[in-house]
Formats: sequence, structure tokens, C-alpha cells
Amino acid sequence: GLTWSNGTLAGSGLAIIPAGQTLTRTGGWMSRSIDVFGTFDLSGGGIMAFDSGRVLTIKPGGTLNHSGATQISGQNATPMVSIVNEGVYNAIGTGGSFANNLAFTNAVSGVVNVNGGNFDIVGTPAASNAGTINVANGAICRVTNSLSQLSGPTLTGGTWNVAGTLTFPSGTNLTTIGAGASVTLDGVAAAINKSGGGSALSGLATNNGSLTRANGAPWGFITAGTFTNSGTFTVSGYTLTLPPGVTFNNGPDVGAGGTINI
Repeated sequence: GLTWSNGTLAGSGLAIIPAGQTLTRTGGWMSRSIDVFGTFDLSGGGIMAFDSGRVLTIKPGGTLNHSGATQISGQNATPMVSIVNEGVYNAIGTGGSFANNLAFTNAVSGVVNVNGGNFDIVGTPAASNAGTINVANGAICRVTNSLSQLSGPTLTGGTWNVAGTLTFPSGTNLTTIGAGASVTLDGVAAAINKSGGGSALSGLATNNGSLTRANGAPWGFITAGTFTNSGTFTVSGYTLTLPPGVTFNNGPDVGAGGTINI
């Protein structure tokens, strides 16, 4: 492997981390695009800045380990800098902000593991999750600007497995899990909030996709009226008791991992 501790990797060409190789960055700036087929360990704190139009791509089979309070910055560049994850993106420990005109895309094959601390996608005009984002117990993942999978009050896509806290942009008030979306809330601490405070799920009344509550996750949706499920609603590892004012209208597929008391 190679350790990069200072300076700028200059030039307009493409930097490639081959499969089976590791680049460990503890300091330094980047003028090139990077394709990660192997492992990129990004640590050391501070800011790793890219020149305009550059793309950091984690390829299928590649891994980015983003640790400490290290920030990746697009420097308000035009055209904007992009991160595309088609492999595995591990956010480890505190910090890990994306800032300043940077687009973040988690592709269909991409997996983002927020394993601890705060992982912030901030100051970002375009964020998208068509793959999977896993937020561990005690961890926080915050998407504070726009998200492509939010269409009004509907979450349209992505797989979101939350044991800690996931925060969506300010003003997010979900009423519907769309057919292309999968949401799992696992454990009593699992929460999906909105930037600025409050739950993003308190008005949720319709599931057309996949919705799982596991291991003591509280109801947290509407407290009166009809909850309609035309997708897959799964309760696993405990007994879920609905508020007395809620009627559960079952669709064609209801998972039977636990008990639903209506």
C-alpha cells in the first residue's frame, strides 16, 4: 500500500487504486478524479478538497473507509465535484462531512455503512440513494439539503436500514413509503427525523413499499385514522401495539415476524 500524508496530487489525469491495493490518505489535496477498485483509507482530519468537475468513484468491489473528522470538499467549484459510490463506503467515527457544491450519489450497487459518530452530507445541492444506507445504533446520518428520493411527502426509493438516527432535509413530512423504497427501523433508538427537529414519520399513513419495525422500534407514525399497507409490512422480534385511534388496513403482503395488535 501507499501512504499519502501531504501535498497535492496534481494533473488532469485519472488516479486509480487497483484491486488488492490500499491508499491511506492522512493529509493532502486532490486535483484528479479517483477510481477506487481496491481500498481508500481517508483519515487525518481536516479537508480533502477536489478541483472542479472531479469525480471520486468507489467501484464495485472497492471500499472507501472515511474516518475521523475528515471532510471532503468541492470548494464551491463549477462544474461541481461528485462522489459516486458503487461499492462500499464506510463512515467510521465522528465527522465526515461533504460540503461546498458536491454531489453525492449512492448507486444501486452501493452500500453506505454509518458505523459510528456523525456522518453529514451537508452543503450538498444533490444527494441520491438508489442503493443501501445502513445507520448503526448510536450513529447519526444527516442529509440536510436536497435528496432525489424525496418527492413531496413520498419516499420514492432507496433502502434505508436505521438502528440509530437518520435525518432528512428540513420540511420533510412523509406520508407515504413508495413502491421503490425499503425502510427498516431496528430497535428502540431507531429514528428518522428532519433537519431542524422533529420526526419525519409522524404523519406516515401509507406503505406501498417495504416497511419493517424490529426489536422494540416504537410505532411513531399517525396516531389517529387509517394506516394503509399495500406493500410489505413486517414486525420482527417483538409485539407491536398500535395507538388506540389507528386502524390498520392490510394489503396483500404482511410479514409475520411478530404480532400486530390492532
